[in-house]
Amino acid sequence: MKNETEKKYYIVELRWTGPDQTGAKYVDYDRYEITTAAPRNTSGNIQLSGWMGRDGFVARYAHGEYVTLTAADYAVVGLLEGEFRRYDGCRFHGYGAVVAMYRPGKYPPMCDGFLEECVLMAAKNNVVSIPREFTSWDQVKLVVRDLRDAFNRDGYDAPASRIGDALMRVIDAPIK
Repeated sequence: MKNETEKKYYIVELRWTGPDQTGAKYVDYDRYEITTAAPRNTSGNIQLSGWMGRDGFVARYAHGEYVTLTAADYAVVGLLEGEFRRYDGCRFHGYGAVVAMYRPGKYPPMCDGFLEECVLMAAKNNVVSIPREFTSWDQVKLVVRDLRDAFNRDGYDAPASRIGDALMRVIDAPIK
C-alpha cells in the first residue's frame, strides 16, 4: 500500500506569452518550478505532463512527478540543456509550496531600457571600442560580441539581435 505521507515533487514550466516580453517586468519571467502541489490544468484536473493551458498571458506546462527533490532537480537541468540559475523556493500556492525554481540562462536578461542605457554608457566610457561609422555588418557583429562579453562580466545578458538593435538606436549611425 502506498504511504500517504510520502511527498511527491512536480515540475511546472511557466512562460510569459503576453506583450512587453523585453520590458523590465517580464524579460526574466520564464521559469521552471518544482512544487509539492500536483499541477492542475485549466479545468482543475491534475495533469502530470504536457500543456496545461494559459493563465492570462502565462502558458503552463507540466513535466512529471518525482519521488525525490534530487530527481526533480536533475529532470529540470536536463530540460534546460545548458546554463541556468537555481533559486530555493519559499512561496506557497494552492495545496503545496514551490521548493525550487530554475530560470534559463547563466545571467539575468537585460530589459530594453537597461540595455540601451548600458550600450550608451559603454560607448561613452570606451568600455568597448565603437567606431563613429560602421563600414560592414561584420564590424557590427564584433562590437555586439564585445558588448555582450562586457555585459556578461557584469552579470547580465541579452541576445545579440537585441544588443545590435540597441547599438543602432544609441549611436544612430547607418552602415556605409
